[in-house]
Amino acid sequence: MDPLIISNAVYGLYPNFDLIMKAASIFLFLLIGGLTSIAQIPFEDDRELNTAFVKSRGILFATEDSLYSLLLRFRMQNRFAYTTQSVNDFRQSSSEMLVRRLRLRLNGNLGTKRLTYAIQLGFTVEDMDGDLNQFSNIIRDAIAEYRLHESLSVGFGQTKLPGNRERVNSSSDLQMVDRSLMNRTFNIDRDFGMFWRFRRLFGGHRINLTAVWSSGEGRNIRSQGEGYCFTGRAEWLPLGDFRAGGDYFQGDILREEKPKLSIGVASSLNRNASRTGGQIGSSMPGTGDILTHFADFIFKYRGWAVAMEACRRTRGENAVNIPVGYIYTGYGYAAQASYCTTKKWEWVSRVSQIVPEGSLRQILSSRREIALGINRYLQYHRVKLQGDISHIYNYAGITTPAWERWGIRFQIEVGI
Repeated sequence: MDPLIISNAVYGLYPNFDLIMKAASIFLFLLIGGLTSIAQIPFEDDRELNTAFVKSRGILFATEDSLYSLLLRFRMQNRFAYTTQSVNDFRQSSSEMLVRRLRLRLNGNLGTKRLTYAIQLGFTVEDMDGDLNQFSNIIRDAIAEYRLHESLSVGFGQTKLPGNRERVNSSSDLQMVDRSLMNRTFNIDRDFGMFWRFRRLFGGHRINLTAVWSSGEGRNIRSQGEGYCFTGRAEWLPLGDFRAGGDYFQGDILREEKPKLSIGVASSLNRNASRTGGQIGSSMPGTGDILTHFADFIFKYRGWAVAMEACRRTRGENAVNIPVGYIYTGYGYAAQASYCTTKKWEWVSRVSQIVPEGSLRQILSSRREIALGINRYLQYHRVKLQGDISHIYNYAGITTPAWERWGIRFQIEVGI
């Protein structure tokens, strides 16, 4: 591993560590005080109701025989975020007060429980990629899936590719206000294609396999380029299943009674990609192959949760990196740890870093982000209050200066 990553992971060597801790303590103290009155709302203790809520996560309409069904769900994220000029200059570098996400989700089965569908629509500018498209791209998921066997299913349509775990997690199931620096740089997002899923218990452990052949162009793009994307992911759960699918929501809010662990690896080859991130990013002057590898794990036990992800991205020889429209080649990681109390208060910390490689070192430098957060769950991940403070450090590069900034965010999540 690069010595830079190892040294940066040691907090004792972190520059301005005392200042960071003092600022974090002040922020979290004020946040707790501001949430005290709201926190008096009692957490629902009815186990049967909670189990039904966690499993269904919505309002269900179904025929008497349940062969036709529609599960209706919505969610919104209302956010405030502020970034300073530097660690010593608290004037605004950037800020936002907005509805970050507003989603409508529909799913169910059609005539048989073997045939299911999933639809998700997004209505904010960020959800529609308004800065990249010349049309309102509200379609996020639109896929039909048929279960060929109790362990095997095939789907055709558009949804998330099986890349890194943090990205496959719904943004409504995150512990921090948003995903990590590593994810923002390397994730492979959504695509249209054929999805094969295999799920099987072997004794006391589970194996999950997913393979996808997709367009490589991203969400709902009409023109198809010369290449396609091939993605695969494998997961091993040596200690059995998590409660209520807990390997795909962050934090141990259900407080696993026995230790649970999931280990995953994934790879994606996007041939002749025309965008800097394959399925996402800005258009490039030409095309090029993009190869991305992921490895991750998540562990939960009695309110404690630990997760880590690592990624490496390379480009093919047919891809030419230039200052305008470059493919980010390099590697990164994100590590996260948390504890959720019986009263559904949660403390969480995260460190994430990205490191460019090759010719990109001429124009980019390594960047690290450390964050501390606090959450108050009112109805699990469906209704919650979130706040975090982060320190962003950009290392000096060949042509780029070093800089440091503070970031503060607060968010209310409401949904069913």
